[in-house]
Amino acid sequence: MTCNYEDDCNQPVQARGMCHKHYAHWSYGYKSAGLPLPPKPPRERAEPKLCIIKECGKKAVGRGWCRNHYWHWQQYGDPLKGAERKPKPACAAGECGKPAESKGYCSKHYTRLVRNGDPSVVSYIRGDDQARLESHVNRAGGPEACHPWTGSRDSGGYGQIRIKGDLQLAHVIAWEFEHGPKPPGADMDHECHNRAVREGACKPGKCEHRACCNPAHLVPKTRRQHRDDTRQWEMPTGSRRRLAEDEKVIIRELLAAGHTGRWIAQWLGIHPATVSNVKNNKNRRKTPPEDSA
Repeated sequence: MTCNYEDDCNQPVQARGMCHKHYAHWSYGYKSAGLPLPPKPPRERAEPKLCIIKECGKKAVGRGWCRNHYWHWQQYGDPLKGAERKPKPACAAGECGKPAESKGYCSKHYTRLVRNGDPSVVSYIRGDDQARLESHVNRAGGPEACHPWTGSRDSGGYGQIRIKGDLQLAHVIAWEFEHGPKPPGADMDHECHNRAVREGACKPGKCEHRACCNPAHLVPKTRRQHRDDTRQWEMPTGSRRRLAEDEKVIIRELLAAGHTGRWIAQWLGIHPATVSNVKNNKNRRKTPPEDSA
């Protein structure tokens, strides 16, 4: 661009559309007269370059092409060439007709294959909650055996099923289908687990008995009865006996070795609080005060 201060000036523009000489004269004249500077002349913006591909109309970014055609040129050597996509085969599950996604099946039949082992089996039953419950309960062991839940379980090991939009315990729903609504405020206790613990075939805590949905093995109890029946094989009842000094030494050695207080209490037949007192040195006998007389 050339200076636009005078028509016969062909010097390059430095500032405000003027060359260095005319800009200096203009600036000195306005400053000496105390006049404000005039606004900047309008800036001439060049029109953006468009992609050289006909009917594209997008802004060019490299080699005269737009971003899309430039990427195709980098990938395939031709801005107009795309990836050659092979047609997907049809789903192998009968007359589905949908394109196959994995192992020859569409997404729907592949999900059924993973869940049920057969792409034609529909495990989710709608409209009949009892039939949907029975589809996830294994009752092959007979009426006296445990009937394990084969569906999803919660973190505690109990089976769970969605009824009317809410997740509920599967063994409780199985008992209600057999005997009616559960008494308000009652807990459902697994007697099969209690019996197995007493016989030494199972240990207290989380086990496979929690997934049992046999109504014959479930007994509704109050919260206090459930807690008392559980504690009768978890920890001894009655008054706590006082430990000897050698027993305290053994407890401290077991704690230092990494054993839990509950395991030590069950092994020695004492209350877990006694182990905690030994750990914190809270069960020392107080020496009687000397007689002042």
